Amino acid sequence: MADEFDYIIIGAGSAGSILANRLSAGDATVCLLEAGPPDRNPWIHIPAGFTRTLANPKVNWLFESEPSEGTAGRPVYVPRGKTLGGSSSINGHIYNRGQRMDYDSWAQEGNRGWGYADILPYFKRGERRIGGPEQTGDEDFHGRDGELPVTDIDGPEPICDAFIDGAVGIGIPRNDDYNGATQAGVGYFQRVIENGRRVSAARAFLHPVKHRPNLDIRTNAHTQRILFDGARAVGVLYKKGDQTIELRARQEIILSSGSVGSPQLLQISGVGPAALLKDLGVEVVHDLLRRESLAIYLDRGFGRNHDAVAGNILDRRANGGFGAVVSGGVEIINAEVDGFSNNLGGVFHGFPRPHAQSAVAATSQTGDADAQTGFA
Repeated sequence: MADEFDYIIIGAGSAGSILANRLSAGDATVCLLEAGPPDRNPWIHIPAGFTRTLANPKVNWLFESEPSEGTAGRPVYVPRGKTLGGSSSINGHIYNRGQRMDYDSWAQEGNRGWGYADILPYFKRGERRIGGPEQTGDEDFHGRDGELPVTDIDGPEPICDAFIDGAVGIGIPRNDDYNGATQAGVGYFQRVIENGRRVSAARAFLHPVKHRPNLDIRTNAHTQRILFDGARAVGVLYKKGDQTIELRARQEIILSSGSVGSPQLLQISGVGPAALLKDLGVEVVHDLLRRESLAIYLDRGFGRNHDAVAGNILDRRANGGFGAVVSGGVEIINAEVDGFSNNLGGVFHGFPRPHAQSAVAATSQTGDADAQTGFA
């Protein structure tokens, strides 16, 4: 007989870790499924360790995009976390909430409750801001009592200060809190590092509650498909080693497998464009329109003969030693590099010293930041 839970959460990344924490705070039973292993790899918890995790198939799906005209026929490396904490366990630990305009556009398209004013209280609830707005008097955008510590860069860096001064000199405003009223401007990154350690979503939200009797965390549990009774999702099948295991949900099945994993799981379960599913030999449960508008973090490389580990990672993507991209709308970096023209949005991001980064959010004609660039 299949195990039953009130909620089944698929994916223990940033969203899944928080949901497991919140939903298990009462009496509801929760099962959290993670395809990857526990987050015991020491490189996960060392801030500079992301140069290792970005190339480690044990904790990273190592996806690549299909070649496209916009990338001159080349695939683009798409790292995605495969461990407790998901991508928050392998990324560059920068804390960036995203654009107010993006959330508001979701609400305008009919997704009520997803506007920026709707979700800001949840950002604040989960945040434990250290420094920042306490010094500026702006508490409207930040929380102090949440689980996720958000800290500032350790001390000023002369080269970063020079970069910031240069940006201000050409008219880009100084912005000491890009997670505040606006992202437009130039300033230092905020990050999820405390006492010299990465604080992933799993470390902040999941590990403190993992002993709750109503929370069952299952790692190395790769979901194969969602089970339906007619049009209602009622359970899941997942693989653990050679075993295929069935679970049943009394209330909800929550997909939190990321922008790649969640739609892929829907499609192999029969939810997606009918023509595509039939072409793949998947039985159609629900014909769902596909939105083809995924935007990804794109890196390009400058330089060579860098640290062997970082160089190997970047050679997969950019044939170079530093991750970088030419960013449209940013006057400081306005050039063509190896076939990527300056109308591509993206980031300029240095790998060796992630604790010494700056950020630029360039202002578009609409008044909203439309590109971000940084360096170390």
